[in-house]
Amino acid sequence: MISQRTVGCVAPIALSIALLGSVGCELFQFKGDGAEEQIEQPGPQSWPFVPVAMRIHPFTSIECDDQTQAVVLEARVELLDRVGDMTKGVGRFRFELMRTAGRASANPVEDERLYSWDVPMVTLDENAQHYDAITRTYAFKLKMDRLPAPGTPLRLIVQFDNAHGRRLAAEAELTMNPVEEEPATGA
Repeated sequence: MISQRTVGCVAPIALSIALLGSVGCELFQFKGDGAEEQIEQPGPQSWPFVPVAMRIHPFTSIECDDQTQAVVLEARVELLDRVGDMTKGVGRFRFELMRTAGRASANPVEDERLYSWDVPMVTLDENAQHYDAITRTYAFKLKMDRLPAPGTPLRLIVQFDNAHGRRLAAEAELTMNPVEEEPATGA
């Protein structure tokens, strides 16, 4: 049996704990760096790891595929979430390789589109086919008819349209370097 005296002592303590618990979040806040920044809590319809930015990785290059001997643009792309970490996405990629006028201030209207590719990324198989776990990038081997001439200034433009219609875009300048020939070996 619980005595009247025990109930009389416990009730005020329980009431105090309940009151502190209800306002405790406001009383005890972290005051260190970034305390002013409020992290938006995802609602029931949002997912915190949705791609919000995209970057063309520096490993992107034009090369000859060892297996097929075809000339390919190996485009490596990173999708980034809202805190800047690599994430995966569902949607469609569009790649355009442009020959630029060669000046940094060149008018994009003067650029010539050499190639364009559309790549769906809507199934788990498509996602697995292009994802490289080592570099944490999507790797696309985009077939080309021929190598651009050495020294040709190029621009790669990549667009990603996710399943909800949001479009991300990135671009990078590329230069086709001269192909080095292997030295001949003689006897």
